[in-house]
Amino acid sequence: MKRIVFLLFACSVAFAQVDDSGYEEVGNGEVAAGADSSVQASVPQEEPMATPLPQESASPAPEPPARVEPIVYDDTKAVQPAAPKEESWEDAWQKRRQNVSVFFGFLPLSSWLDIIIHAAHKDDRDPDVIAYSLGYGFELFYLLEVGVMVDYTTVDSHAIISVIPRIKLNYLNFKYFRLYSYAGIGGVFWYDGHGLMFNVGVLGFELGGPISVFGEYGLGQAGMLICGVKYAF
Repeated sequence: MKRIVFLLFACSVAFAQVDDSGYEEVGNGEVAAGADSSVQASVPQEEPMATPLPQESASPAPEPPARVEPIVYDDTKAVQPAAPKEESWEDAWQKRRQNVSVFFGFLPLSSWLDIIIHAAHKDDRDPDVIAYSLGYGFELFYLLEVGVMVDYTTVDSHAIISVIPRIKLNYLNFKYFRLYSYAGIGGVFWYDGHGLMFNVGVLGFELGGPISVFGEYGLGQAGMLICGVKYAF
């Protein structure tokens, strides 16, 4: 009986100690929890970061800009002198305002007299039907030229020389072709006399550049049909 009472007493003491330790632990926990809450209240809390809203659709990435090649200026062209303007053939022709010519003509005016004398005398001499001439011209402007002609022929084996100033009209002009007419009046001289003489170029043409050939149809001491060579300078 004593043992049972002793056991009950020992168990009650043991339970009493267990209840005291649990109380203390609970009290200490409450105090700790109160301390934590006071500390948390005194420390400012950071605001949570806003979570970005998801975009409805991703926009396409912009295309990179096209590469622009830099403009490179060639300074060497700026310092080069401009090429001289090519001279037109009209301007070149205008620089050659003087000319000389050598020509001969068939049936000059005096040859008709020589034919009559030959027919009257009925000699063995052939009449002279060719005139040999020299000419000089100076262009006043592009269409008009003045000059002089010197013609030589014979009548009855006697020399006849004429000196005739003339005016020449160049009424059709191309680079290598010209049409013209002229007229002039002057003097004719023979061994024992002198007189008036004329030359008329009804229609003439030139072929070539500074050196050209020409032909004419006309009347006068230079002949009816004329051909020759001219040099312009």
